[in-house]
Amino acid sequence: MLSPRQAFEDNIRPADLLLRVYRLLECDVVETDGDMITALRAVVGAVPDEGLMLIYNEVFLGLIRERAQIPPSALKRSALNNLLRQSVVIACTALDTYLPSLLRVNLPTVIQAKGREFVPQDGDLREYFKDLVFDLTETLRILNEPETAPLYIANLMSGHIS
Repeated sequence: MLSPRQAFEDNIRPADLLLRVYRLLECDVVETDGDMITALRAVVGAVPDEGLMLIYNEVFLGLIRERAQIPPSALKRSALNNLLRQSVVIACTALDTYLPSLLRVNLPTVIQAKGREFVPQDGDLREYFKDLVFDLTETLRILNEPETAPLYIANLMSGHIS
């Protein structure tokens, strides 16, 4: 089973990749003619009527050939901002997986360490858990199996949160 941190890192990696792609494609002007295009046309063996687009900035030099089927409008900053938005969405998803797994891993330890005092006194939190009740069978299990009670209670709380 993955640790919460490993799960987070696995889920945040695509967000980081999108930021890096954005940085590569970010430029003020997409060149379609000029000396650099002429020189690169010869390097890649492009025919004279093939459309080429050149992107360059401090970290990247890229030539997009016509067959890539990427219109110049897709490289405008306003279009590339969608990469930034998607990176934020992915980052939220990473947190959405990290926080519950962190809770699942650590809540039994907190319950065991604090005993009856594990429930915070915060009013909103108490209100949130007001519908979480233990029936007679669950209560007897907790009383008769004190060594597994923290994990059992944590699982019931996690189920309630989900």
